[in-house]
Amino acid sequence: MCNNTNSMLILGNGFDLANGYKTKYSDFYNSNYFRECIKNSNNLSMYIEKKVNENSLWRDLEYALFEYSRWLTSKNGENCISESKKFEDDFNNLRDALFKYIDETQGMSVDENNRYLIKRLYESWIKLKPQILSFNYSTISAAMKADSRIYNYPSNSFNQDYFIPQHGCIYLPNKYANASSNAIVLGIDDSQKVEDSHSFLYKRNQNRGNVNFLFSEFRKKEIFIIYGCSMGDSDKTYFENLFNQTGKKILVYAFNEEESERHREKIISFNEDAFKLNKIERKI
Repeated sequence: MCNNTNSMLILGNGFDLANGYKTKYSDFYNSNYFRECIKNSNNLSMYIEKKVNENSLWRDLEYALFEYSRWLTSKNGENCISESKKFEDDFNNLRDALFKYIDETQGMSVDENNRYLIKRLYESWIKLKPQILSFNYSTISAAMKADSRIYNYPSNSFNQDYFIPQHGCIYLPNKYANASSNAIVLGIDDSQKVEDSHSFLYKRNQNRGNVNFLFSEFRKKEIFIIYGCSMGDSDKTYFENLFNQTGKKILVYAFNEEESERHREKIISFNEDAFKLNKIERKI
């Protein structure tokens, strides 16, 4: 496979979930790693816990960062140095906890029955020999791990002709060792405006994949398959760019009718005409 393939498979956390991995943010909130943040007086984590208990928590941790930033600014005013420094420290500690939790989940056994349907889908997708764009933190998708014979992925490197880990990765295959926790991207999109002292939250200020490179790959491809992506505000830059391109065939999978409707609303917000030209299917 080379980078002139005309297709791209875009995977979000829903893909790992479909393979049986406990990678929901709610799973993380119930983990010992998150509880340890609470014990260590991590104000960001305590704020999240409070919202969870009030049943008003965003499912999306990255949106939680945005809301917490706005709450701090309304409470303390802009450029409160001490609060901003505490926020950044808490953020780094929370990201470290998430890194450790995701790393632990990759070593957990899962029910093979959970993988059956997604493996059948995956087998049909790879006939296109797609370039793979992942927003997950795992080295390679869960389905590839489930049956490495399905796809001849060069596991000793992050060759972007094959695999783009846009939000970083917990593992460095070329070094056979874990990356550091700051190698994964956890943050917000440029469209989510926060005060300057909270700019560490922006994905563009973290160690992430090259956005211009990704957009150039979008332009080259004709066929896109999107699975397990919420297409939320924290990733708006990517999907807005994709759905505003012409001449593309885009298949979006949804878990149920409710998610189909959410996808429809998101796509319309990016480009109303794009929804008319593309297809949303429920996951079988």
